[in-house]
Amino acid sequence: MLSVLQHLSHRKVVVLHSPRKLGLTTTLTEIARYVSAPGRRFAGSCVFGGPRPMQRGLLIIDDADNALAEHSDVLKQNLESDGFFLLLGCSKPQWELFNDVVKAVHVELPPLTLLESATLFLQRCHRPLTLEDVLCPSPAPDGRVIKKEALPKERAKQLLKPMVSVFEGDPRLIRQAAGKVTPTRPPLHGDLHSLKAECTGALDSQKGKPFSSFTVLLLPFSM
Repeated sequence: MLSVLQHLSHRKVVVLHSPRKLGLTTTLTEIARYVSAPGRRFAGSCVFGGPRPMQRGLLIIDDADNALAEHSDVLKQNLESDGFFLLLGCSKPQWELFNDVVKAVHVELPPLTLLESATLFLQRCHRPLTLEDVLCPSPAPDGRVIKKEALPKERAKQLLKPMVSVFEGDPRLIRQAAGKVTPTRPPLHGDLHSLKAECTGALDSQKGKPFSSFTVLLLPFSM
C-alpha cells in the first residue's frame, strides 16, 4: 500500500497486479479510504468504480483487465488532463498500457507472510482456538487430556504459523476458511487442508460471474 501511495504522489497511472487477486480489492479499498480522507490529496475527488469521463481526481478500477480493453479511449482522454490519476487492479502487468500517453508504474502485490496470515486467520475465526485446534489428535504420553481452554492470542498466532502455509498467503482464502471456524465446528486438529479445499471450491464457483463496477461508487466525487 505504501509503495502505491508513493507512486501516486508523482505518477499518473499505477497498476497494482497479482495473478491470484491476493487481496487486491481489499488493498484498493483501503487506499481509496486513505487518499479520500478529509485533508488528503484526493478528498472529494476519488472514485472507486468503472471507467468514466473525469477531468481531475483519482479513478480506482478493480478487475481492470477487461475494462482496459473495452474503455481505453475514455481513459486515454482522461489522462490528457493534468489533474487526472488512475489506479488499476489487474491480474497481470499491463506493459503496453497507454504507452502513447504516459508510462504506467507497476507494483506487484505480494502474498501475506506467515505471521500476517496467522493474524488474519485469528481475526476472522468465530471462536477462540484451543490446543485441540492446533495439535494433531494423538494422546499425550502421560495419558493427560489436552486442555480445551482458549489459547492466548499470541500463543495461538505462533502455533498457527506453520499451519496457515497451506493458504500460500492468499487473504481471500484465509478469510473464507477462518469464517468457517464457528463454535459448532469440531476441533481442527492441526489440519487446515480440508478447510482450504472447502473454500477453494467456493471461490472457483465464483469465477467468471459478471461484475459491474459501474455501480460501485463508494466515495465522494466532483468533476
